[in-house]
Amino acid sequence: MFRYILMRLGYFVLTFIVVSLALFALSRFAPGDPVDKYMENEQAEERIESYASYLERRRAIAKSHHLDQAPFYFSVLPQAIPRNIFSIPNKQSRKWYKQLIYKYGKPTIAKQYIDQVQQLELLIAQESTNSFIQLKNELAQVKYHHDVAALDKFSTFLSILKFKEKPQLQQLQQAMLSNVSSLFKGHHDGLHTRLLIPKIMWHGTANQYHHWISNFVKGDFGISDFDRRPVKTRIWDALGWTLLINIVSIFLAYLISIPLGVYTADPANAKLDKTVSIVSMMLYALPSFWVATLAITFFTSDDWLHWFPSGGLGHNTSGGMARFFEVAYHLVLPILCVTYLALAFIIHQVRGAMQDTLDQDFIKTAQAKGLPNNEVIWKHGFRNSLLSLVTMFSNILPATIAGSIVVEIIFSIPGMGRLALQGILQQDWNVVFTIMMMTALFTLVGNLLADLFYQWVDPRISLTKPSQLGA
Repeated sequence: MFRYILMRLGYFVLTFIVVSLALFALSRFAPGDPVDKYMENEQAEERIESYASYLERRRAIAKSHHLDQAPFYFSVLPQAIPRNIFSIPNKQSRKWYKQLIYKYGKPTIAKQYIDQVQQLELLIAQESTNSFIQLKNELAQVKYHHDVAALDKFSTFLSILKFKEKPQLQQLQQAMLSNVSSLFKGHHDGLHTRLLIPKIMWHGTANQYHHWISNFVKGDFGISDFDRRPVKTRIWDALGWTLLINIVSIFLAYLISIPLGVYTADPANAKLDKTVSIVSMMLYALPSFWVATLAITFFTSDDWLHWFPSGGLGHNTSGGMARFFEVAYHLVLPILCVTYLALAFIIHQVRGAMQDTLDQDFIKTAQAKGLPNNEVIWKHGFRNSLLSLVTMFSNILPATIAGSIVVEIIFSIPGMGRLALQGILQQDWNVVFTIMMMTALFTLVGNLLADLFYQWVDPRISLTKPSQLGA
């Protein structure tokens, strides 16, 4: 038993790591640059700063959030790419840096050129004369690009400009022209063999994924990009309502469907079987968003039956039992809309498992002994059909969570579903990927509990070799 639990826990941890790696990789491709978002939120008012101060501020923000480190424990890059490439606190600039190296070689010159373009852009941001407006347009054509023709056109335009009484711009102009000339020379030299030879760089625990997953395990999910509140606070506020809806829905679904599934499997209840099968299949075929819309139309409007509120959780002006009944009143329709899908599925599965069990020889033996029908069905039949219920639990949990997301949005319940939709619309990716991780974690926990229930229901399921089972 102990070895079986350890093995299932090992599978759980391994699967969790694989899922977290997939979601982490997906989060790295989310739109926008996280450093830019942190900088925007940090600036309460507009201010003019030097390029050195601007760059230092970017680096400080990137370092505080570990965004200046490699994505994973190791990296595989061409020999020509320097190890410190991840210290560039902008993922678009890192991509641009790689493109310049592949095109022109000379990593040091390419890095200087990138810094100079960004510095020039910052210095002329407040200028409004025609020449500076044209320079801004030319900069926009070459920034984040590596095309030779565009770079040649930019250097030609830059060389004819006269920055009178602006020594800093004059110095930057000469340095940029020199670096562009060096890049052209590297392009004429052809492809370097160092671009073809890969290297493996080990970063240890100083990587983004390590800090990301460590913080998740600790319960630190970062800061919301939308309102600057801790993501943990926003998640906990919504998680309680989602868990409440799903736990009650699963409890009701099992409470109603198990007796119906068991009794409809009995050949003596053929009429009940037909009725329940037709109704359950009809319910299973109806999409939850359509049923939720119908429920609002017919049970919350003055035109039909105004029995329930159309959404929300009330005004939260009362406490104690009054608040309990107010919330319960608002959650009746959402819970019913989540329950009916699980209800139809469980009835079908229980009925099929019971029919297979009732056809077994030991059931016929119990009936031949003259045991009461209820005892045969519940004590012998249902007990030997429990494995199917355990299997369903691992499927019902993620299915009800997915169904509740749509229902929460329709009924304006401040749960995880509505929070996820808001996060997507607001591009609040810290919130979105935390919800995805927690949903995956709940699914894995459901599967783990199902595996442990297997062992409890049927002790023959263990790490014992197949040959020993038959002995």
